[in-house]
Amino acid sequence: MIRLRLAPQDLQATRFAASPLLEVCSSLRLLCAPSADARQEEWVREVAGHAHKLDWKLLCALAPWRHVMPAFYGQSIPATPIDIEKQLHLVAEMPVDELSSALTKTWQSCGLPTVAQQLLSDPTSASRRVADALWDFWCAALEPHWRRLSAVHDDDLVFRQRIVAGEGLAPAMVSVDWRIEMDARSLLIHKSDRLTMDTGGKGVVFIPSVFVGRSLAVGATGLAQPLIIYAARRAEAAWDEDLSEQAAHVSELIGPTRTRILCALRLPQSTTALSALLSLSKPAVSQHLSVLFNSGLVRSSRSGRVVLYQQTELGSRLVGRSMN
Repeated sequence: MIRLRLAPQDLQATRFAASPLLEVCSSLRLLCAPSADARQEEWVREVAGHAHKLDWKLLCALAPWRHVMPAFYGQSIPATPIDIEKQLHLVAEMPVDELSSALTKTWQSCGLPTVAQQLLSDPTSASRRVADALWDFWCAALEPHWRRLSAVHDDDLVFRQRIVAGEGLAPAMVSVDWRIEMDARSLLIHKSDRLTMDTGGKGVVFIPSVFVGRSLAVGATGLAQPLIIYAARRAEAAWDEDLSEQAAHVSELIGPTRTRILCALRLPQSTTALSALLSLSKPAVSQHLSVLFNSGLVRSSRSGRVVLYQQTELGSRLVGRSMN
């Protein structure tokens, strides 16, 4: 069991956030594992088609599935959303001693693989080479799907924020996974690992993931804040087919454009994202969203400075999908 002892100020510092770089790590670990979730098989085959373009041996050394996550993946998770370019810039600028320490701790049970030793033998380029390898993987494997992956993250974060607002932080924390519970002063994670640590007022960051699967990843040492990476509540939606095809009949009721918008809002989307996704102008999207909102078919919520729209239960029933 992992026990994170919480001070009163930890509750103020604890938060839910998304991290593109941690999703890179989770997806790499899934690909390096013996088998993937059946829902992700098509994505796995797609990535396999790009394998010849990637430094695969190095990538597997950077995110081995049987070992702890290297600490550098979890070092750049600000309170506001961050993009992959900024995160990888921090990786590229990482001191080689920090990179060496992270990889050594990850592989401490069996020793650094040859490719990692070769990487660290050139300290002037090691961190940049890591960032470049991760960027190539991002471009091949995640960037083509990021709009939908990001929408899954947003959906989960909005859901947890509603729990925080309605019930409090503690119910939101334990809602992410059945292996998490709280006692009077500690966050308890039921895993085979044995660790007890004080969080020291730094709080805990909860990160939803599409690729972590049934696992529950915990990063507790060598990080600015302890991390808990859990399965996003509707991760399977990242691989759904085009929902508009399933609700063509609704267009007779509310019109084809509003039907397309409503179907796209199974997962949270901003006006800008909808405009790009559906090839509509932003003013047109805003006008249709206003009608759908006033009809009770979509709701809105904030994620930082961005307003996100999503189907209500009524909107979901209309297009034939349950929100549960």
